[in-house]
Amino acid sequence: MQTARFFNDLTTWLEGVRQAKRDAFARFFADLHPRFAEARRQDRERERHEAYRFNALHYLRTDELGLSRIVADLLKPSASHGQGADFLKKLLLRLRESTPFQPDLDFDPRQVSVHREHITDTGRKIDIVVRIACARSSFVLAIENKPYDRDRRHQVRDYLHYLRRTYRQNFLLIYLSPGGEGPSQRSVRRQELVENWYGHFAILAYSRSHSVIDRDEFDSFRLPFSLAQWLKSCRDGCRAKRLRWFLDETRRFCKHTFGEPTMPADLESREIRKFLRENPVHLDLALAVHESWPSVRDAVCKRFIERLRARISASRALASCAGDLSVVCRYHGDANNSNGIWLFRDSWKPYRTIKTAKAPPTSGRTSIELSNSNKGPNGWYIGVRVPESADNPPHDEQTRRQNLVESVTGKFNLGDGSDEVWPWYVYADRDRRHWNSSISDLHSENEADEDGDMTRYFVDKMVEHAAKAIPLIDDVDG
Repeated sequence: MQTARFFNDLTTWLEGVRQAKRDAFARFFADLHPRFAEARRQDRERERHEAYRFNALHYLRTDELGLSRIVADLLKPSASHGQGADFLKKLLLRLRESTPFQPDLDFDPRQVSVHREHITDTGRKIDIVVRIACARSSFVLAIENKPYDRDRRHQVRDYLHYLRRTYRQNFLLIYLSPGGEGPSQRSVRRQELVENWYGHFAILAYSRSHSVIDRDEFDSFRLPFSLAQWLKSCRDGCRAKRLRWFLDETRRFCKHTFGEPTMPADLESREIRKFLRENPVHLDLALAVHESWPSVRDAVCKRFIERLRARISASRALASCAGDLSVVCRYHGDANNSNGIWLFRDSWKPYRTIKTAKAPPTSGRTSIELSNSNKGPNGWYIGVRVPESADNPPHDEQTRRQNLVESVTGKFNLGDGSDEVWPWYVYADRDRRHWNSSISDLHSENEADEDGDMTRYFVDKMVEHAAKAIPLIDDVDG
């Protein structure tokens, strides 16, 4: 009897502790909500007068080719910006300060040539090549631009060998990626970079994000500044007002597109910080909310992914191939390219592939895929994916892959990129691309019987692209 009474009392006490915590959280959010709502109202009013989220580049071509053109023209002394070699020298000076690459800055701007889509002796194309002739020596700065696209097989390795054959030791290849990510193993082996290319290879981020890149074997190659920071230095030294505006727009585009996608509006963030400073008793509750947020976010996203999968599977537009149509999904949280939906037919012939932790769950088959390219549930895109082949694939697989890539690229309109693994893909609209900032909307749609805007958008896009791709894949892999 005493034991039973003890556990009854303990249960009552624990429930009281839990209820006290729930009450504390309720007071915390009740006290914060009016201030947060007012900050949001002020932010909307500020946007009405300043349009601070508006960016002119959203209406221009901002795929890989478009962004390469902007960077190349800024580096070109004879370009229409009228600043001569100022921008180029600002970049070279930063490289001198942070890498073993030591270009001579005493050069005649007339001896600088800038080329886009520079063709190598093996037929590959380097996005930007800047040749600089000096009195004492000549050197080359090459840039491989990877804002969205993926590396092709041996791509960076072949570029480095070409540059060494052509320019001996006087070159630097910059790998320009969203947050400072390095090239894939299929592009160049990490060990080869470390052993052979220090001082000739560097990684530049479009915009540094405090949470995107963990320390890894690329640390010694990462530059301590970003493209956005270089653009700011160009803007600060620019004498033309119109050009300063354009440089500001380009820098903001880099930060908003490739930086941290989850930052709240400035006024909201400042009001939350002010509230916590004025109410330090709530700091432990704020920490508890912060630490629990990833699991809350992942639960909502996992449920939303499963909702999309169910809607796609039931689509009438795909009913003709429903007999052997597989639609599978998974959600693994933070890692990029680890979350998504895969749509494929069981009758399609598989490819021999390398088994990896991130391999798609398609048993080696081609698929129409929804996947994420950024950390967490962010950077969503839809495309046609051909499994990555193992080394030295059979001739019939090589032929089949080539035929499929040609068929897809010929049928689909211009997307955001293509290669032998992704013949075509396109990113989701900007206001739907990153889910971290839309968790509340996703939760509401999960709870609703009727589909909301986000559900309809992703289901419609997947079904639309699948209906177009399935006949093409049937002809090659069926």
